[in-house]
Amino acid sequence: MSRRIALASDNWSPTHPDLLAALAAANDGPAPAYGSDGWSAGAAKAFRAEFGPRVRVYPTFGGTGANTVALAASLTGAHEAVVCAADSHVLTDEAGALARFAGASLVSVATDDGMLDIGSLEAALRPFVRGEHQVRPTVVTLANATETGRVYDADQVRELADWAHARDLLVHLDGARLANAAVHEGASLRDLSIGAGVDVLTLGGAKNGMMFGEAVVVASRARVPDLRVRHVRKQAGQLASKQRYIGAQFHHYLQAGLWRANAERANEAARRLAEGLAELPGARLAFPVEANLVFVDLSVRIRAALADIADFHVYDEDSGRCRLVCSYDTDPADIAEFLAVATAAATTRRRRPAATRPTPRGANA
Repeated sequence: MSRRIALASDNWSPTHPDLLAALAAANDGPAPAYGSDGWSAGAAKAFRAEFGPRVRVYPTFGGTGANTVALAASLTGAHEAVVCAADSHVLTDEAGALARFAGASLVSVATDDGMLDIGSLEAALRPFVRGEHQVRPTVVTLANATETGRVYDADQVRELADWAHARDLLVHLDGARLANAAVHEGASLRDLSIGAGVDVLTLGGAKNGMMFGEAVVVASRARVPDLRVRHVRKQAGQLASKQRYIGAQFHHYLQAGLWRANAERANEAARRLAEGLAELPGARLAFPVEANLVFVDLSVRIRAALADIADFHVYDEDSGRCRLVCSYDTDPADIAEFLAVATAAATTRRRRPAATRPTPRGANA
């Protein structure tokens, strides 16, 4: 059986060889637990070099856990709410983790492409004016890149942060694909997050080459006590006893610039894929391709042909909207094959059925 082309998720990609080497190097004898090891100290130093000398860093196992820790630690009570885009990961793909763990509510904001703006935020918050009768919005969370692959530039993040801070709201950023957003903008990780006014960042690693591991990064100015984050992380089961294996990966990932190199490859693969599909009849890009995700409406014939050779998600059968996700290890040859099959399906004319003589009445009686 031939190898199928993997475009379903960047979570499908293997661990980068350099990070496997970092894990192997950390796997040498005993080391202090719970982040007291040298690898975790090295990772913390790398985070401070990337995001600023006074940020606080809390490694976690996975993205849902990191988002839950970041948001739960930013809230002070179950009467508070997190404001998010209607298609945000915290609302649609985390099984109510924040509501169950923190007892908090989520206020969704309708968007066309996952991008929050001040007008839609103000409209969503307008009803919340009746004091104790309603939850109190306390945190705004945005994703960069968004669930549709759109990217906020630094000015857009700053504008949203300034608006939120003027209303005494904290700003959380889901950075599961922040590396891809930064590459698109030609920016640093800090430029699009802490440096643009974000208070609490969830930085992803697993979608960009790490075996496992995410991190909650808190800006020095944020009103989020260290002890609260530590207790929430422990209670949420996100404090790794052998944290050195997360620390060793993040140390190399940040210090060696691997985050950028991996994201560049993933973004470039998505760009080539989008450019090829955009030329085909029966294919229409749904959103601008700015990170490593391609959303495209495909005809039934193209989808059927591609399903024979590749794995990807069909979001809407009626419109044929599909999500294709590229990774640091997406092979250019796979992109070429994918486009060749799509092109053949899009350009091959259906043969008209051959004329047949009518069956005499009663012949099949």
